[in-house]
Amino acid sequence: MARQRVKRLRAIQNWCGNGRLAVPTSYRRELVARAQPNAGHYALAQLEKRAKKFTLITQNVDGLHERAGSKNIIELHGNIFRTKCFREDTRAANWFPTDEIPPRCARGGLCLRPDVVW
Repeated sequence: MARQRVKRLRAIQNWCGNGRLAVPTSYRRELVARAQPNAGHYALAQLEKRAKKFTLITQNVDGLHERAGSKNIIELHGNIFRTKCFREDTRAANWFPTDEIPPRCARGGLCLRPDVVW
């Protein structure tokens, strides 16, 4: 347990103390936003529409399944377009452009990060 706390503290210090790490994340978000769902994403969305019960479980963090039309999705590794607060480990409002990199959570005061597994 103590080891996990140390790893978490290092992640917070590295991310919050080094704005250069946040810049590539913004760039990755821009790249992913330009990506389009492929035939596989659309096929799974169609399968969901036809099935009585269907849950799509994915490791993808790009949101392409949702953009293809899937509704019942479990994103095991999160979603790069969602934002989370380090302090509360809860989802926060969108990552709005700000002079501060990385931006800070309005509620917790600690920096925000993408809602993905690190």
